Amino acid sequence: DREDPHLGAPTKTVTTIEGGSAHNMVPEHCVFTVDLRTTPAYAHDEIVEEVRAAVDAEVEVYSDRLVPCATPEDARIVRAAQTARPDADIFGSPTSSDWVFLHDVPAVKMGPGRSARSHTAEERIDAAEVREAVETYRDLIQAYFSATS
Repeated sequence: DREDPHLGAPTKTVTTIEGGSAHNMVPEHCVFTVDLRTTPAYAHDEIVEEVRAAVDAEVEVYSDRLVPCATPEDARIVRAAQTARPDADIFGSPTSSDWVFLHDVPAVKMGPGRSARSHTAEERIDAAEVREAVETYRDLIQAYFSATS
């Protein structure tokens, strides 16, 4: 696997398996679904061809509409974000957002809260995190518009 510098290698997870009709018989066929999350290191058609070449089976793509994207680290918006929060690390987000529909627009994904709490029983955004985000957005906007391209 080629690795993206911030997201690593694509992830592959078997999410459904169907086959067989009895516990004491070898099934004549098996159907399974693989949730394959790509990174900017691969084009979708390229990774599909790699999968097809690796297996002696029918491969059907269920959805390829969400194309992973990345903004170069030297982009103006990234530099502005680093100016706004120099202590923040640059890292890739393995989650989806509307950014995938703005593929050619340089962007950063940031906001209040802690990603580790997302989609858990502890999911919440504290008031202090909202205040911190407002300050960060303000600082980012100021840095972006005071920077020279």
